[in-house]
Amino acid sequence: MTIANMKFFDFQSVTVLTTDKCTAKCAHCCVSSSPKRKAKLSFDEIRGMLDALLDEHQLKVVVFAGGEPSLLKNDLVKAIRYCTDRNIHTRVVTNASWAIDEQRARGMLKKWRDAGLGDLNVSADDYHLPYIPLDRLNRVWHAAKGLGFNSVIIALAYQKGSYVTYDRLCELFGEPDIAQVYDENGIPKELDPLRDDDGTLYAICQRPASRSGRGLKLIDTEDVIHLDGRGEYSTCPWIRSSPAISPRGELVSCCGFEARRVKALHYGTLSTATLGAINARGDDVVLHALTMVGPKRLLEFVREKQNSDVTFDRHVSMCEACEDLMGKPANIKILREHAAELAAWSIARAKRKAQRQAAQRKQALEAAAADSEAQEASA
Repeated sequence: MTIANMKFFDFQSVTVLTTDKCTAKCAHCCVSSSPKRKAKLSFDEIRGMLDALLDEHQLKVVVFAGGEPSLLKNDLVKAIRYCTDRNIHTRVVTNASWAIDEQRARGMLKKWRDAGLGDLNVSADDYHLPYIPLDRLNRVWHAAKGLGFNSVIIALAYQKGSYVTYDRLCELFGEPDIAQVYDENGIPKELDPLRDDDGTLYAICQRPASRSGRGLKLIDTEDVIHLDGRGEYSTCPWIRSSPAISPRGELVSCCGFEARRVKALHYGTLSTATLGAINARGDDVVLHALTMVGPKRLLEFVREKQNSDVTFDRHVSMCEACEDLMGKPANIKILREHAAELAAWSIARAKRKAQRQAAQRKQALEAAAADSEAQEASA
């Protein structure tokens, strides 16, 4: 069923889940990585899949995550340089387990930066602490200073009673009042004014821990923190613009949970030959509904029907709501059975969005014209 004439998929970024092996087995891991998992991608495989995407899409950002991407060793360095040579911005998401001393910390970061790495994201929280001492995080924070990264961000997941907090990290780093990506209500801040004198944004990104992946079973509901600004009712733009490549070479909808386990979000093995079939999935009513209506509202929709399966009344984020919705075959069955209703709902919301955008553009043009007239009058 076609509900839009425009091309649905327009990939601006992609997350390469380099491996599902990790040096840690965190209770909140959305993709359930662990030391016992073995799947990983080689540089040749990463290059081939990115080449396939670049044949049809103008990728601007490639994120290397996992598992722990540093386990790819020199293949990760080559993948970063491959992107740099094509003017694609890069980001690495790591747990800093490799920073066993200052020399190793500085050497690893310099190798990545010399290859062109733009953003460094380091995960740190109570869930990582049993596996990775905080001194390794401290080494990475200080070793990254002055290397010329665009940003160095500490990703801090927290719940009620967390030991690793923003204040504790400031104390650990010996730097009070480190810039924060979100305010206390979960609203994103304007980041450019927070940049250091060397041009790099050094910041802490606090977010409540989500019960996705392994966290679905291991994080207690009473320990979860909900922030109004986190947007559990948000619609999902990432399905259209930011897929992920699994450690098995499959293209999936996102990196927020193991989407490869959900048929509706698993597009198939990624190659030039299969991109046509993947693009055909853009007619899927459910995908359109996720982008225009949002998973939380769709959860409420299926909950009104018989035989729905919903785990939580409240969700930390849109991504947690999406796994609750799409990870349950009963829910997807209900969505398919009501495809016509979903299509109409999506089209109506798309029209309202287009009208709002047109009104905003008109307002901006009128404001610019008024400013121009005022300047001419005062000249």
